[in-house]
Amino acid sequence: MYVAEAANVLAPAYAALVQKGFSIRTSGPYMIAERGSDRFVAEDPLRLLGLVALTECRGSDWRVTDEEVEEFTAKFG
Repeated sequence: MYVAEAANVLAPAYAALVQKGFSIRTSGPYMIAERGSDRFVAEDPLRLLGLVALTECRGSDWRVTDEEVEEFTAKFG
């Protein structure tokens, strides 16, 4: 599979969020995805889906440790 960030992934990202049970609305330049007490805010549906995936992988304690920051910085500056 090969998928790249482009305009043609915005509608599928929106559809995936809806499929996951989120309601989507806009507020100024932002999109807001809400499901129960969860709320995610981003500039487009792909970024919203990324935030959802982040918390699905890492849970409510999604922040990184000092070691993870160091690893990221060493690899990507």
